[in-house]
Amino acid sequence: MTEKQENILTMFLIVVCLGLATLNIVPRLHSRPRTVDAVQDDVQVAIQGEVVRPGVYTLAWGATVDDLVVAAGGFTQDADPALVNLAASLDASSSIFVPSVQTSSGDTRISINNATPTDLERLPGIGPALANPPFS
Repeated sequence: MTEKQENILTMFLIVVCLGLATLNIVPRLHSRPRTVDAVQDDVQVAIQGEVVRPGVYTLAWGATVDDLVVAAGGFTQDADPALVNLAASLDASSSIFVPSVQTSSGDTRISINNATPTDLERLPGIGPALANPPFS
């Protein structure tokens, strides 16, 4: 192939590449607004434990655990709301349990993160040696 033929072929390939690039880019430069009619179904969720009216509730999509607690009449006196993430989003078929401040044996629950050594010693199997570790 001669140098002239190579130059013509090179120019032809450059023109073809530029044409293909133009065909690909031009439609993207003209955006058309599109409307989306997305309707989310309601979600059915269950709540048990220490709420006034436990049961299954139908709430709007995007509802939170707080919305569910309100629909269930709020917490009872024995509820421990610190153990419930009220900001969590609900999915279809979610089930939420609100625990009591009392354990099944009647003891008061304690937060291990905030407990004093005296609080920890009330737990079964925890004595002074475990309640007062050397690193505290």
